[in-house]
Amino acid sequence: MTLRIDETRSTGSVLSKHIEASAKVISGGVGWDVTKSRSITVSGSKEVPRGKHGTLTGYVKYSGKKFDVQGLLAVGGWHTFQKNKTAYKPIGVCFKYSQR
Repeated sequence: MTLRIDETRSTGSVLSKHIEASAKVISGGVGWDVTKSRSITVSGSKEVPRGKHGTLTGYVKYSGKKFDVQGLLAVGGWHTFQKNKTAYKPIGVCFKYSQR
């Protein structure tokens, strides 16, 4: 028997924790629009041996980019307000197959 999955997922970028900066500033820093939703469509199939039960699950794969939030103070130059924040962009869908 052939197990088949056809899946469309609409997902947006994900930001790590609370970030005290505007989405426009973060988008400019990481190189993509962090407010935009992306739609990903994939199809796949897997042969399931006779007498077995198979499950095929799709999940979104993300690519992350780390950044710091910095600003120019009126006196004293640049200051880092937050460190090691991450923005995640959906880049595809992966499949996981299990059988029993």
